[in-house]
Amino acid sequence: MDFTVFNMSFNNFTLVMGIIIGLILAILSHFYAEFWHKQIVKQTKKQFPNETIEHACMPLKSIMAISIFFLGVFIGSYILPFIFFKNITQIKMVTSGSLWYYIILSTLCCIYGFSLKCYSAILTNKRLIFTAPYRTLIPAEFLLTDIKNMELKKDRLNILFKNNSIFPIVPKKSAIICYEKINNLLELQQTYNSQVKGD
Repeated sequence: MDFTVFNMSFNNFTLVMGIIIGLILAILSHFYAEFWHKQIVKQTKKQFPNETIEHACMPLKSIMAISIFFLGVFIGSYILPFIFFKNITQIKMVTSGSLWYYIILSTLCCIYGFSLKCYSAILTNKRLIFTAPYRTLIPAEFLLTDIKNMELKKDRLNILFKNNSIFPIVPKKSAIICYEKINNLLELQQTYNSQVKGD
């Protein structure tokens, strides 16, 4: 496109609009994820009233924030201009004929991205729970005694369970917290079991 908008070239204008939409979506996804994370924690407390929540985190929060931002940049740069400017027929790969395809695809990606950002890992004094709203990902629940091995790396904690499934805990701060708390909880449980057997 060779025309200008607000004294900017069309390409610069769409780039700025894309960045703005990306930031808006990233901010909205943050509040959406925080809301659902709190709901998931509340639901866990109701489901296991006799257990104490030791730690709760959203492992996909950071990576999904970046993904949602770039999705917003795409929407703002390549889709919204078709709505605001009637004389546009093509912006790179998006044409007026394929516009609805990209609108539907972007909407589905946005919905799925928002849900993935809410994916929560919850550690209680007895179990680990991995879940997301609307069953975006299949929920998983493991007793701490089901843990076969733990590997603490620089950026995450990999937890291997007895059924050979592996679940990572990120970011690094949550990985360290979960690693220390799980070790302490397992030690306490082993001590308690030893005392019970001794009695």
